[in-house]
Amino acid sequence: MVLAFLVTVVSPYWVAVSIPAYLVGALMVALSDQRRILKVATILAPVAFVLPASRLFNHLYLSLGPDPIPETYLIPSGMTGQVLIIRNEECGIEPRLENGRWVLEIPHSQILIVRSDVPTGVIDQEYVVIGAGGGRTLVSRTPGRPDSSQEITVEASGRGSTGGPDGCAFTYTSLLVRRVGEPLRPPDDELFAVACSLVVACRSGTPTAGR
Repeated sequence: MVLAFLVTVVSPYWVAVSIPAYLVGALMVALSDQRRILKVATILAPVAFVLPASRLFNHLYLSLGPDPIPETYLIPSGMTGQVLIIRNEECGIEPRLENGRWVLEIPHSQILIVRSDVPTGVIDQEYVVIGAGGGRTLVSRTPGRPDSSQEITVEASGRGSTGGPDGCAFTYTSLLVRRVGEPLRPPDDELFAVACSLVVACRSGTPTAGR
């Protein structure tokens, strides 16, 4: 039961394995010669404490674990809407290291496929707009709030994974580029569909605009 508890706390993805182990342990406790109150407490304690223990573990992991390499996103001037950075793909590009930061250049397709994984820990990301002459303008940074004094804002709008037919399951980071005062837009389903086709082409070795 202790092992099942620890496995669930460290990795919730293993809950399908830990539940049978927990049930076997609970049955053994129920059939033991201990007092009834002790049996009930032993069986219920892992269930009561697994969620707070998981949150505490995640907090400690993010606080005490190694911080990722900072990232700088280069965004073409005039680009707005959702941006997808598809992560952990061997066929993707390796971001270049510049002054101790990974530099990720967003293509006009608004879909970038990279080898690096989704960063965890204390995240340091900055978003820079590239002008027509190559000049750089910092518009926002994470952690922190978007700088509303600029013409546009860039916000990290989420991270996750998605799946679908034809082997296009992938892990991604999503950004939202919008003009100041512009309302939030819903997720771009068409962009995800294009991303699927680019991922499939990338894995098959076909050149794409998203790499």
